[in-house]
Amino acid sequence: MATLQDLAERLDRLLLRQNELERTNALLRTPPDVIESRFGPGSFAAHLEQARMRGVRADVARPAGLMFDIDTPEDVAELLQRAPGCRVARFLCPSGS
Repeated sequence: MATLQDLAERLDRLLLRQNELERTNALLRTPPDVIESRFGPGSFAAHLEQARMRGVRADVARPAGLMFDIDTPEDVAELLQRAPGCRVARFLCPSGS
């Protein structure tokens, strides 16, 4: 599976990852200023609209490593439940509790 760095090295367009709240979880731009950053609800649609207006090819990707976003304490709790042995969980709970 390609990493984001691999994709960036051969990318000539915009790559977005949409979450269930219509926000952009990840944004890979080449060049970095090809469109402006947008945040919060509606950011996914705003990024696509900017790309359309500027004639930039935009692809939507869903890499496994970016499918889960941590924004709230509830997200952290879900991560600890889903993947208690992952590196982040081990960092957050070094004693394993």
